[in-house]
Amino acid sequence: MTCRAGSCIIVRSRVFVRVQKSVKTGLSCLVLACYIGLSSQNLSAREIPIALIPIQGAQAAQANPMLAHEIKSSGFFYLAKPQPGAYVVKGRFTKDGLEGLLLHPDGHEIFKRVYASKGLQADVRQLADDITLAAAGRPGISTSQIAFVSKRSGKPDIYIADYDGKNIRQITRDGLPKRHPYLSPNGRFLCFTGMARQGAGIYKIDLASNQRTLIATGHGDASERAVVSPDGKSLALVLAAGGNSDIYISKNSGKSQRRLISSSIAELQPSWSADGRSLVYTAVMAPGATQLFVVNAKTGKKPTPLAINLPNPTQATWSPDGRRIAFVSGTGSNTQIAIHHLRDRSNRVLTTGQSPAWGADSKHLIYVDRGSLYRIDVDSGKKQKLISGGSAVYDPSWTR
Repeated sequence: MTCRAGSCIIVRSRVFVRVQKSVKTGLSCLVLACYIGLSSQNLSAREIPIALIPIQGAQAAQANPMLAHEIKSSGFFYLAKPQPGAYVVKGRFTKDGLEGLLLHPDGHEIFKRVYASKGLQADVRQLADDITLAAAGRPGISTSQIAFVSKRSGKPDIYIADYDGKNIRQITRDGLPKRHPYLSPNGRFLCFTGMARQGAGIYKIDLASNQRTLIATGHGDASERAVVSPDGKSLALVLAAGGNSDIYISKNSGKSQRRLISSSIAELQPSWSADGRSLVYTAVMAPGATQLFVVNAKTGKKPTPLAINLPNPTQATWSPDGRRIAFVSGTGSNTQIAIHHLRDRSNRVLTTGQSPAWGADSKHLIYVDRGSLYRIDVDSGKKQKLISGGSAVYDPSWTR
């Protein structure tokens, strides 16, 4: 089965579970949520051949290597000559902008559109993401953004960078202690935890206006944070009222807070499931002993432990496709990032580090190791340093 003109996804499996509208391109598209008979490792081994016919026109010399780099960086494709079974990309610069065309291996046109919005790099990256969505069935990461805390200026402030660690912009400039910046899925706002004695709390920043709003009064505890739901409408809050960290659910304004779980143990580090119906979180069972649980985000009833056979699991984060949970195992400086596969309940260690965050493609993670920010392909294990540790990067998040 294939989607013809006006659609943007090629069906590579027999089962699909949701339909999604692309906000950036206005395209209706099927998003693959599972691949029958294929593990994630097999999917990586089946990289898709794609032929890039040189773009023609005024800025072609800059655009061609840029597009090739973005396509290869996705991890879903290998560059090939036009051949049976290969997708074909063509492009040209017109008076209206960069026109991009994607052809199916059988020769029919999947999409053709003009990119003329934010400059050459932004247009090429949007084209690359559209190709990834159409040919691989996954959202691309080329146009995504990363937020993190760093002491690049000598004091802790929040920064945002492109997915490759470049184009770093400083968002806050007060130099006050802060933690856990969390970008909304659409990248329009972020939440963070202010740790200063005066003004401790959880804040929301509108990234277009840089307007900052207090959405939850804090208690100066490093566990406090806000995690934005996949639809951007709700927050999972960790608040330490009364000295015990508990999870609350609220609107994205911080209003209508309700405590999710009633227990005497600390509940930390929530992460939403892809459908927004569940949370995975860390429970402190005893000093130095943690366990990961999944709970209904509406009722909070009957939390279910995950079958994790690695010591002290924490910092769980649910992949956007709902198939895997990344987490950290170990304590102190001896920590490893691992993957829990929900389908077969297996666990796999990826690398050393902490603070994992998924990309929109459910294929890449960013994480921190010895103060540096890295990106890793969870299927191939290929990793890349994005930002060096000279400025002590921590608490990264990634738009989805």
